[in-house]
Order: sequence, then C-alpha cells, then structure tokens
Amino acid sequence: MHNEIIGKDLFKVLQDKLGDDFDSFISEKVMAVAGDVSSENLGIRDVNLRKAMLEEIDIVLHSAASSKFDERAKKHGWPNTYVFTKAMGEMLVEHTKENLPIVIVRPTIISSTYKEPFPGWIEGVRTLDSFAIAYGKRKLTCFPGDIEAIVDVIPADMVVNTIIMAMVANANQCYDNIYHVGSSIRNPLRYINLSDYAHKYFTEKPWMDKDGKPVKVNGRITYVDMASFQRYIFDDMNLEKLRMAARQSGVEMDLFYFHPKMIDWEDYFINFHGPGIVKYLFK
Repeated sequence: MHNEIIGKDLFKVLQDKLGDDFDSFISEKVMAVAGDVSSENLGIRDVNLRKAMLEEIDIVLHSAASSKFDERAKKHGWPNTYVFTKAMGEMLVEHTKENLPIVIVRPTIISSTYKEPFPGWIEGVRTLDSFAIAYGKRKLTCFPGDIEAIVDVIPADMVVNTIIMAMVANANQCYDNIYHVGSSIRNPLRYINLSDYAHKYFTEKPWMDKDGKPVKVNGRITYVDMASFQRYIFDDMNLEKLRMAARQSGVEMDLFYFHPKMIDWEDYFINFHGPGIVKYLFK
C-alpha cells in the first residue's frame, strides 16, 4: 500500500503539506486489510477482524473491476467482458443487497485529474491514452469513426468528488440511486477536438525518441465516417439533481467540484492531460 499507492506522486501534495506528520496521518486514516473481493467474506479469515469491520464500517465503496477485453462476452450480447461483468455485478448487488441502500456511480471514460491534488495525474494506459501515446510516437495513422461524434470524457477528480457527494446525499436514504457521470450532455467533446488538441500539443512539445530526436507527428488523423455507428447519450439528471442539492445545502462547490461545464477542453488537454500522459504513461 505504501509503495504502490501512498508513495506515488498522487499523494505528494499532501506529503509536502504535512511534512514529518504525513506517515502518522496516513496511519490514523487508513488501515490496509489483505483479502480477495471474489471470495466469501472478502477472503478475510480472521473472525475478530471481520467483526470489527462490521461494527466500524459505515460505507462500502466497491471499485474493483476487470479490464480485460475478452471476446467471450459477445456470445451473451455484450461487446466485451468489461461491460459484461459490470452489468452482472450491478445485477448481483441488486439481488443480494436485502435492506442495504445502494448507490451506483457510472462514470464514462475517466481521464487525468482536472485540478486535485494537481492537474494531469494519471496512472495506467486506458482508452483515450493509448491513442494519444500512439499518435505522439507517430504510430497511429488513422482512427475509424465519425469526427463529429461525441467522446464522453470526465476527469478522475470529478469522479471522486461525485462519489463523495453521492455518499453524503444518500447516507440516510432507503432507496437506490444511479448516477451517470460524464460530459456529453453538459459540455460535449468531439473526436475532431481531440485530434486537433493532440496535434497542437505534440507539435509544440514533441516526444523525444530513444535517440533524443523530436518525433514529428502527422496532421489531423484520417477518420472514416461510419454512419452505422449508433451512439447513446447518458441521462445525467440524477447527477444534476445531486449538484443542485449540494449547492442548496451549502456544500463548498469549489472544493467538491464535479460539473463538467467548468472544463475548458482545450486548456485541459493541452496543459494538463497531455503533460500527464507524457510524464506518467510514456515509456
């Protein structure tokens, strides 16, 4: 936990702020428990530990997932195992929750942080980033799709803030709630924008190859219009209601921001996400 999570740049701001008190602060706030989410009782064999957890835990946040895109899910009508297992997980929770109130947060494509703990933090190559890396290294010649199509992206810290606010808002509720967390309705981003931002960023700040020479990227990526693509836009009215309720209850929205409308996409991708990809993902 300390090496792979706490020791990462993500916690550097807090570490600089607390100084020598950082380790004791983490020890007071966090307790690592070895287990297995796929096993009964989360794989925790210590009866006393299980009892203590049942007595002390108020909220369970489950975010474990498999991101292996296996083709076997297609025989069940799903595009890949990722979305298939997420759907099965939701069904299982609904079936076994008994009297527990459940909140489901469904973020779209999660990108690097927008503001906190600092802009541009990212870990692991996912979705958009694989294209950005390939483009920056001049290994991506084209991308099939409609350049006017909307790509639904949301920064990681906005997802975290949504989760925190959803916890608070639903703490005393006896019914379930689902939040779609994305940007396509409030502040749509299109593939043509991504193409332009990528070209602008890597032209001004090219990736250096193994010989120390700047890689000159191609112009706009060639897209092919595929009219047969069907695109569905998320209904985020529950999330909008959560934002309105938070404002009305006096929540510091500057601190727990999660409205995609505030994002200037060009500024975000050029100044935050692009540098984040180069710093944390390029190898």
